[in-house]
Amino acid sequence: MKKITSIFIMITTLVLALSVSANAAVEIKLSHSGPTPAVGATNDEGCKAFKKYVEDKSNGEIKVKIFPNNQLGNEREQFEGVQMGTIQMCSISTGTLSTVDKQMLVMDIPYLFANKKAAYSFLDGPMGVQIRDDFGAKTGTVMLAYGENGFRHFTNRVRPIKSPKDIAGLKIRVQENPAHIAMIKSMGATPTPIPFGELYTALSQGVVDGQENPVSLTESSRLHEVQKYLTLDGHFYSPFVLIVNGGIFKKLTPAQQQIVRDGAKTWSERQRVFNTADEKRSLEVMAKDGVQITELSPAELAEFQKVTQAGSLPLIEKEIGKDFLKKVMNAASEAGK
Repeated sequence: MKKITSIFIMITTLVLALSVSANAAVEIKLSHSGPTPAVGATNDEGCKAFKKYVEDKSNGEIKVKIFPNNQLGNEREQFEGVQMGTIQMCSISTGTLSTVDKQMLVMDIPYLFANKKAAYSFLDGPMGVQIRDDFGAKTGTVMLAYGENGFRHFTNRVRPIKSPKDIAGLKIRVQENPAHIAMIKSMGATPTPIPFGELYTALSQGVVDGQENPVSLTESSRLHEVQKYLTLDGHFYSPFVLIVNGGIFKKLTPAQQQIVRDGAKTWSERQRVFNTADEKRSLEVMAKDGVQITELSPAELAEFQKVTQAGSLPLIEKEIGKDFLKKVMNAASEAGK
């Protein structure tokens, strides 16, 4: 009788343990590189929206802890962490991802999109979905959605920039991205890869003369404090991407997976709305702080496009193939109509 009772207790204990395990919250570490000031943190804003949506809709089954400001490494290290599973998710820009998937170079074709409407249509349409799915298949991750980092613009401490000739001779900080490097070289400047976390110091000490980033990130990171000139040329449209480890995603229940996917849509929508409003605020702040802001005419923009695409497209075509590049250019053209 004692033996039967003992076995019953063991079985009951095991069942309770399994029940607790099954109901235990899924914990997600979500890493990003953006700052977290009171205003101006587009990436952090999107991640907070994702956290709230997922935790509310899952009734606490999924817990999200956000690690901002490169706490878990730079963007390349964050992605590698997601691949290995030491970080569950990351929200990063696409600039460093071409080193793991050459197709991501299409995001770095200079002056590919004339405006945000064209960029959204391309990214959310069949071409953007194909690029996203191909990336996941190659890397063992799931790219859930595109958010918004914004159009990238040049700043520098030397002179106003109104033509490619004005950039010649300057040292410009770039991401470790061959298309970015080729673009800067095409204008006669010196591309200098520097981690974002080290950029403010590099600018203040004159290690580089200038940099290129979205205005909201430039202002929220206080880079404009050590830069005198801003040119609104919009050479790249830079999306953020929300990426989850493939194995971890597969372990979620179908209902949990759908919540995460829907949360990613909320992340994307919130980033786009927030960043559009924040760009206006950031420009006002920078102008008030004494930054000289230059807007370009259509003819001036066309000159930049001609020079930079001549320098970048041969490299991109070599990496991704003539047919795929043509497909991308056609899709971008259709998105702009």
